[in-house]
Amino acid sequence: MVKYDIVRVPFPYSENEAKYKYRPALVLDSNHILTMTAKITGSNKKTFLDYEIRDWKEAGLSKPSVIQLGRKIIFDNTKVIGKIGHLSEYDIAQIKQILSYKNIS
Repeated sequence: MVKYDIVRVPFPYSENEAKYKYRPALVLDSNHILTMTAKITGSNKKTFLDYEIRDWKEAGLSKPSVIQLGRKIIFDNTKVIGKIGHLSEYDIAQIKQILSYKNIS
């Protein structure tokens, strides 16, 4: 896994962290043990930290999707189910711009 890959992970529900749903997530950082991800959802953009993926088909996603950069979670790499795809250069540039705004990372 490398930065800006899209992977499938067991993302916990915010109201009950004991329950989870396998969903796509964006790799923000990774080493041989842990991976930090941001949730990807089919819901509409809600905050300035949400980013609508322009090239969602090329990224391997099945429908228009939003990356919720405010919803980060770190996973043990054994929990990552597999790689779905990788963001386009355009989408990566937009994500970098959002994350650099007020030094968010």
